[in-house]
Amino acid sequence: MSIFNRTSFFSLGGFRIFFKSMSIYTFTSILNSGVQFLLLPVLSSYLSTEDYGTLSLLSVSISFAIPLVIAGVDSAIGTEFFRMDKEELPRYISSALIIPACSMLILSLLFFIFRDFLANFLNLPFWWMIAIPLFAFLQGCSNIILIIFQVRKEPHNYATYQIALTLTNITLTLFFVIACKMQWQGRAYGIYLSYFIFLLIAAAVIRKMKYFTLSIRKKHITEALRFGIPLIPHVIGGMILNLSDRLFISKMTGERTLGFYAMAYNIAILVSIVMSSFNNAWVPHLFGQLKEITPEKKKKIVKQIYLFSAFALVFAFAVNLCAPLFFTFSFINIKFIDCLPFVLWIALGYSFFGMYFTVTNFIFYEKKTYVLAYLTFGNAILNLILNYFFILHFGAIGAAYATALSNLIFFLLTWYLSNKIYPMPWFSFYK
Repeated sequence: MSIFNRTSFFSLGGFRIFFKSMSIYTFTSILNSGVQFLLLPVLSSYLSTEDYGTLSLLSVSISFAIPLVIAGVDSAIGTEFFRMDKEELPRYISSALIIPACSMLILSLLFFIFRDFLANFLNLPFWWMIAIPLFAFLQGCSNIILIIFQVRKEPHNYATYQIALTLTNITLTLFFVIACKMQWQGRAYGIYLSYFIFLLIAAAVIRKMKYFTLSIRKKHITEALRFGIPLIPHVIGGMILNLSDRLFISKMTGERTLGFYAMAYNIAILVSIVMSSFNNAWVPHLFGQLKEITPEKKKKIVKQIYLFSAFALVFAFAVNLCAPLFFTFSFINIKFIDCLPFVLWIALGYSFFGMYFTVTNFIFYEKKTYVLAYLTFGNAILNLILNYFFILHFGAIGAAYATALSNLIFFLLTWYLSNKIYPMPWFSFYK
């Protein structure tokens, strides 16, 4: 069968389908991942820089807990969807979904036992710190239904669910922050209630898709854990990369500086939105191509990745150039103007992480996820060292330097190892 048939990704029709899917994912990501960005005018006016720093710590702490709770179940489902028989798939999904519920209960117990240490370490109020595993469970379950939409190649359903969740999130946040004057706690309540509502919706959707069954299989739970557990160190390492800079800044320079740093992240997140959107559209097409791979297809995949990588770098610089306009047009309160020096380096960090997405998918396809655990933890240790010495030497901007450099090294090492696991003609153009 010719690779230039109508369904091929590299044919004109295939490219149009891919571009349409990516456009939907991009628009959706702007509303979801960019919810902080859309709320900047309100949050920058109603919250102090210290409040913004506290909110940032809570948000990153939840992100840190998500992989512990979800335990890679979302990735396991996404991968097995292409491999498992349709009759067996509902049993696999239903069995795998037991894991997050159990993990959430165990983590909640651990948080309660070590509550004093964690509250002091995270600089968060006691009850908000205790609720972190529940927050993580709610957000993680929404990720699972989105993965299902993604692998089923249903970008419209993906968008509908995500946009409805985001609009609910924004509405509740505005109500609690403006009407109830609850400051940063109002934003936290908006997140909690919106994800709780959509957990119920996700459960109903999974049931309607007939992926829910009481026929639980121990072997499927074991398979999901075997796939997902190696991902936990990998994702935790990634969360350390996100959390460490904020903790170092909080401890070494104070909450006010952390507020500026967090604001810079919310500007640079535009890069992350585009990177994630590409990956959402790219993964189903890539995995589909890898099932019937040919040397010619490999070369075309490599060219696509190179083009995307070049775009990622250009887009990071473009975001940095446009960042002052947010203050010029009063989109962000002028009291956060000192965040601008951080933007370029954080944006570059996001672009390098976007490049990492393109090469790590080969490792996921081969189910060699344990490799990522070593990579990510090694990079996390490097990031901790860089954060400490860079902040000590350069001040808070050193954390941004550390983020960019860590992500660049992470991308290069993952690229090298992915080629060992799944060889691709990365330098065929030299021949």
